[in-house]
Amino acid sequence: MKKLLFILLILFAGNALASSLPICPSDQSKRYHNCFGAYIYPENTEWAGDKYVGEWKDNKTHGQGTYTWANGDKYVGEYKDGVRNGEGTTINYDGSKYVGEYKHDKMHGQGT
Repeated sequence: MKKLLFILLILFAGNALASSLPICPSDQSKRYHNCFGAYIYPENTEWAGDKYVGEWKDNKTHGQGTYTWANGDKYVGEYKDGVRNGEGTTINYDGSKYVGEYKHDKMHGQGT
């Protein structure tokens, strides 16, 4: 039991230290600039109910992050200037999965 608790502690500590960026403001109306945080998109937007947790730069998703759509689809990977760019994994609510490269928010290059 102690080993399990120790392993869980290491995992949570590793996640907390995964980003060297400061924590984003808790007030979501503030500008997210060079920080790590979560943002839940408000009901009055086209992205209502979607959530992003990860790195931000100049008020855009930038760096490593996880985007979860309201329907249950999820993307985990790299962002650049607000769009998927680099290595990432998309898992759809129906269980289908894509692992590979993205460029300008579209599947691009190597992937399965």
